[in-house]
Amino acid sequence: MQSVIPAEQIEDKIRGLDELPSYEEAKRCMHYFFDGIDEYEFRLRPWEPNPWREWCAKNGVHTVYNVEFVDALAEKIKSFDETPVVEVCAGNGKLAHQLRKRGIPIIATDDYSWGLYTDKNLVGKLSYKEALKKYEPKIVVASWLPPRWLEIDILNFQSVDYFIDIGRSGYIEIRGDV
Repeated sequence: MQSVIPAEQIEDKIRGLDELPSYEEAKRCMHYFFDGIDEYEFRLRPWEPNPWREWCAKNGVHTVYNVEFVDALAEKIKSFDETPVVEVCAGNGKLAHQLRKRGIPIIATDDYSWGLYTDKNLVGKLSYKEALKKYEPKIVVASWLPPRWLEIDILNFQSVDYFIDIGRSGYIEIRGDV
């Protein structure tokens, strides 16, 4: 019988760099924050306080990666059999750190404009344009890119064969010769 991990330990996995929650753990943690709140009513009143959003803002969490997602992403990147791989707008570097643990030689970069805690050994301080010029990546990974023009710049950069865009609508879009 598998033991149930308390929500506080799942929060630690979500906040930290070294561990990831499973999909089920992440889902259970979100339900913990919304306990007693009717989802339909909540959607009708988006101005109401949102305990999950408040927790994420307080803890600098912009994306909740989980084991299954990162495993699948690593396998997809391996299937391209191309390097270099660069993550732009990497924030605190959690995704790149987890991909490296799965054998992906990814370079994480960010301009540090969001003020997230960043270990400079995990994430190099470069804008996305500087990263493209310096590393000439074949594969670019990004999560929750701000304006669309960043995506256009990445897609138009001469060395980029694949662009994995995570976010916005809760999906992954892979563009390139797939």
